[in-house]
Amino acid sequence: MEKNKKEILAKLNTLTKGNKSQWLEDAKYRADNQEWLKKSQAIAFKILRKLRENKTKQVIPSNQAQLAQQLDVSAQQVSKWVKGKENFTLETISKLEAVLSIKLIETSTLQTNILKSTSFIENVFYTSKGHVEYKKRTSKKEAKVVHLQNEITTSAFIKNYALQS
Repeated sequence: MEKNKKEILAKLNTLTKGNKSQWLEDAKYRADNQEWLKKSQAIAFKILRKLRENKTKQVIPSNQAQLAQQLDVSAQQVSKWVKGKENFTLETISKLEAVLSIKLIETSTLQTNILKSTSFIENVFYTSKGHVEYKKRTSKKEAKVVHLQNEITTSAFIKNYALQS
């Protein structure tokens, strides 16, 4: 086994013309960043798949250059994205989703509803067993008291809300 390993390393060194440190550093980088690199590759595949689909339907953007133009970035940047080695920001993902009309990352329905519904968040945080009072800031008044009448527990409320969604 050890001999096999030495032969493989010798072959790699020959192929990389003695630049051992570069391929070794690259391998370590991929191992250290494996989780987000997998996600980046999945996003890259979705982008390429959508561009191919747009090309068959004759819809813009149908290639990387058109995508770059619509996003106001360089073609080189789009090329980096579709190689699957880019650490995307949420802003970039949101822009790509809007231009391509696809979902690149998913959140659960309950998470999305929590973010969209202020009253739901208020109920979860300020409702417990029985009657609760809390202060809510408004732009005109310093505070006003809001009464919530709810006879169910917070966890039961969340389950009921999730079933309704």
